[in-house]
Amino acid sequence: MATTKPLYDLIGGEPVVRALTRRFYELMDSLPEAAACRAVHPASLDGSEAKLFDYLTGWLGGPPIYVQKNGPPMLRARHLHAPIGHDEIEGWLACFRQAWAETVPNEAATAVVMPRVQALARHMGNRPDGAVRP
Repeated sequence: MATTKPLYDLIGGEPVVRALTRRFYELMDSLPEAAACRAVHPASLDGSEAKLFDYLTGWLGGPPIYVQKNGPPMLRARHLHAPIGHDEIEGWLACFRQAWAETVPNEAATAVVMPRVQALARHMGNRPDGAVRP
């Protein structure tokens, strides 16, 4: 995708990222395939939603909110306390794919973001069955 505009702006900025993260966590609470991923989260998803919003905002080229609040992301290290295997990864991805499809109607952005998101999700695996499956 040849553009000088950050993905953050291309997809609609703060309102779209907020809708994406809200929908993501609604799906985590409702999709059966997300049960394993949901189980490693706290009872309230509010803090997780806020952190994902902050992270995605900067990751997509918007303001570096997450870094300003928390320092470097170091996502894998920050998630080592949670057992993340194949089922957790695939559940997270199911939520992300559906939330993205429902909130971001930009096909060019989808083509750029989805491979990166899938690679990042698989990188998070920290159990033997974690990142081994394609």
